[in-house]
Amino acid sequence: MGTMIQAKCECGFKSEKIFAGGGFMDFMNVLTAPALCTNCYTFTIRSYLAKHNYCKKCKSKITFYNDKSLWKDKNISTSERNCIFYWEIDPIVSLNNGVFRLPDTAYLCPKCREFKMKFYNIGIWD
Repeated sequence: MGTMIQAKCECGFKSEKIFAGGGFMDFMNVLTAPALCTNCYTFTIRSYLAKHNYCKKCKSKITFYNDKSLWKDKNISTSERNCIFYWEIDPIVSLNNGVFRLPDTAYLCPKCREFKMKFYNIGIWD
């Protein structure tokens, strides 16, 4: 079962609903997650497990928000109970120790380019 999250910043940036994770039919090979192009500051939702993740606008490599470079607090606990979104990745896939985490911290906003954006859990989906 996936998690619906939304990104919001005090500058007015607000994402659409993000259907993060995977559903009943595809949870073993799909992990939908938010990402940022740090070249043109485009916010996007992509499959984390895809082999090639590039910005559709400028063709640069995108950075998923589980990357600490996009976190305000680089030392925040990433335990499951401290995360807005937490997804166990198939153990065969050895990305980030098999877990995708979005801890409860501020993130780099694509609009104001400051570490003031937050993710909010707004529900579940399947």
